Formats: sequence, C-alpha cells, structure tokens
Amino acid sequence: MASRPLEPRWRALPRPVLVTAACLVAWRVLAYIPAPGIDLHGAAPNSSVSVVALGLNPYIGAVVLIAIVRVLSARLDAIVRDPAAASYRRLEALVVAAAAAAGVPALVRLFQATTPPLLPASLDAAAWAAELVALTGGTLILYGLGLAVGAALGSGVAGRSTGPMLLYALDLLARDGGRSARALSVHVAAGGPGQYLRAAPAAALAVGLVALTVAVTLAVRRIPLRTGHPVRIRGPRQDAVPLRLLASGILVPAVLANVLVQLPALLADDLSSSPSTAVDHVAALVAAGWRPDGPLLAVDAIHLAVHAALVVALAVFLARTWMDPSTIADQLRRFGATLPGIRPGRPTAEHLGRVLTRLSFAGGVCLAFAVVVAPVLAAWTTGIPTGEAAFDGFAIVLATGTVLVLMRDREDGRAARPAPRPAGPGAPRSGQE
Repeated sequence: MASRPLEPRWRALPRPVLVTAACLVAWRVLAYIPAPGIDLHGAAPNSSVSVVALGLNPYIGAVVLIAIVRVLSARLDAIVRDPAAASYRRLEALVVAAAAAAGVPALVRLFQATTPPLLPASLDAAAWAAELVALTGGTLILYGLGLAVGAALGSGVAGRSTGPMLLYALDLLARDGGRSARALSVHVAAGGPGQYLRAAPAAALAVGLVALTVAVTLAVRRIPLRTGHPVRIRGPRQDAVPLRLLASGILVPAVLANVLVQLPALLADDLSSSPSTAVDHVAALVAAGWRPDGPLLAVDAIHLAVHAALVVALAVFLARTWMDPSTIADQLRRFGATLPGIRPGRPTAEHLGRVLTRLSFAGGVCLAFAVVVAPVLAAWTTGIPTGEAAFDGFAIVLATGTVLVLMRDREDGRAARPAPRPAGPGAPRSGQE
C-alpha cells in the first residue's frame, strides 16, 4: 500500500491559531514601516515611529468610552446588547477612528521634541494630513486584524469585538515578556545563576494568575426560578438567573482605575509651571511621589491601596449598572417567574442586588490582586525594579479572560443555531421551510 505524503506541520494547527499568528506577524511587519516624513538619522525603523505607533490603545480607549456612555445612555446600552452586533461594530469602528485621530497631535509633538527631532518643528497642512491619515489608518488596520482574529475564533455574539482585545493583550505580553527576559539576563550576569531561582516565584505567580482568571471568568451563581417555563433574561431562555462573579469584565474596571489613580500626577504636571510658588512646590511633590515606586514607602502603600480600592469599586458599580437588578426583577414579573422565598417586585430586585454586589466585590478583589498586587510581588521576589521589567498581571489576566470569552461566544453561537433537519422524502426543500 502506498503511503500518503506527509503534510506540513503547520497545516495540522487549528485555523484560529494560524490566523492569530499571521495577524501578530503582520503587526510586527507594519511596526517597521516609518510614518511619513520621519527622519531616522540613519537609525533602523522601530515600532515607536511606525505607522502603527498608536497601536491598539485607541481601541482600548474607545471601548472604555463606550462603556462610560453606556452607563448614561439607554439607547447605547440597547445597541451594545443587540445580538446582531452590526450597529455596534459600526459605532465601535467610528469611535476607534476618532480616538486614533485625537491621539495623532500628541504623537507628532513627541516626534518633534526628540533629540535630534524626527519631524520638523513646523508642519504644513499636507504634512499634517499625511501624518493623520497614516497613523489613524495604522490603528484601523490593526483593528481590522483583530476583527479577523475574532472571526476566526467564531466571535461576534452580543456586540463583542474581543478579537482586537486579544491581539492587544498578546502584544502586551510579547513586549513585556521581552523586557523581562532582557532584565533577567542583565541581573543574572551581575548576580549569577541564582537569580533564576528568584525568578521562579514570578513564573509561578503568572501560572497562578491564569488559573485564577479561568476560575473567576467561569464562575456563575445561578439563582433558581419558580416558573412553569424558561424565562428569557438578556439571552437564551433559562430556568435560573445567572450572575457572574465578574460581570463588569476585566478591561473597563482595570483601565478606568488606572486612569483615575494617575489623575493627580497628571494634574500636577499641568500645574508645575504655575506662577504661584506654593502651587508649583505642591505639584512637584505630587508628581515625584504619587506613584507605586516613589521615594516614600507610606505614600507607595497608599497609592497601591487607592488603586486596588478603585478597581474593586468600579467592578461593583459597573456590574450593578449593566446587570440592573430592577430591570431583571421587572422581566421576571412580566414572565410570571419568582425567586423561591422572595416576593416579586422590589424585594426581588433588592435580593438580586445584594447577591450581585457580593459576587462583584469578590471578583473585583481578584482583579485588584492581579492588576495591583501581583506586579509588586513579582518585583519583590525577583529583585528587578518595575522600571526595568514590568510584570504585567493585567496583560496576563486580559489575554486569558479574552480567550475564555471568545470560547464562550463560540459555544453560544453554536447553541443559537437551529439543529439541521434530517433529509428525507418529507423534508422541506430549500426556500420552503
């Protein structure tokens, strides 16, 4: 019997893995195409001066902005919940483009302020238009690559665009992993091979964060319903109210908390040139000390505590806002369903609110540990300062959680498809169902 020719090994890989790898490679290739008008002064092009220099940060900003407006606008909240997701995708793409265009002037000023300058001090209208189109277009290309990843993984349920988020998290992991490897090699050269033993707890911490993310993302509290038929509660019909441990998600609480905790330092930078000597002195103290690795240990501890408290508070607030126990209680009453031992109406809403708050608080504590505490533990165990190598617990948790959400979306999409009817003499023909 003739043997079959062996297929290349890459063909045995799942299609989503191949698509994700190809999109990451495309990102790396684009990172070596300089933005128009850039003078590299003989240096090799790199990602910080490329057409994708903005990265997917505008996408993350767009997601957070939509989440904030969603809290205030019932119409936008309905668009986000639209199962068709087409209207949400158009809105998201528009906001991503606007966020990228808004970030171009700051990046151009950064190019002009380098020594030697990468761009001329003054740009005419044509040069500004070229920078705006190139840098905004670069972000939109990355956004399109992320959508391709999501499509390959079968995502697209309930208005989610988690493909770009996965691409963003994987890029963060790759960059921070490279920085950590370089910093570790320097410390090994200075301190000997024993430094590897000090890095082992950080590796174990990374594995633990992956396991913690899986547990938190998949944890669901199902409150049984007393009804004669399943009830539709923001999704397929079911006989229980599902409340997730982290209903707010990972991205929005972590990013918003990071912005809020950095706000005093940003305001201090703006006030550092104040004509008032007292204001200028206070601003300089805040700018120098309000950070997790500042000169004063007590201020560092307060910074970390405030940061963690913001993560937990935002996780609880967003979960209560997006799930809205009062709306769920009204839906249950409309379907004639009740919770065992709980009267319908306001008592049901209060009970669901208490359960959701406890669950969200526990989920927020886990998220705060990953985002705030884990980097400090990694820096303490390895002896490598965070300025040299950032142990990005946020990137680890975001990548793991996004993969799980994509898998859940894929399963939800499969479950929503009607079962194929068996072919036979009595089966309806195409177009006659």
